[in-house]
Amino acid sequence: MLVSLGTLASKQSAATEATSAATMQLLNYCATHPDAVVRFHASGMQLAIDSDASYLSESEALSRVAGYHFLTDAPLNPDKAPEPNDAPSPFNGPVHILSKIATPALASAAEA
Repeated sequence: MLVSLGTLASKQSAATEATSAATMQLLNYCATHPDAVVRFHASGMQLAIDSDASYLSESEALSRVAGYHFLTDAPLNPDKAPEPNDAPSPFNGPVHILSKIATPALASAAEA
């Protein structure tokens, strides 16, 4: 929902019928799932972060950045990059989620 909300917020100054339809779709989603909850369970709890960025994915040549901070009981090895076929870390629940449009405009995908 954060991505949709951020995109809608960036388009509100020059809204169109498509912006109105996207807003209604988001509101309908919120009304359909009113009792969404996050559950935390006791574990060995290590803080892990997955981050990503998309280059030139928003209007006016802007990029989007995201970070998902979560607790996990899987041992983390910061010296080894994950392999494509590695099982994902079991997560305990999000601690913080970042999803925003990067400002200023970035010069490359690597910079994002």
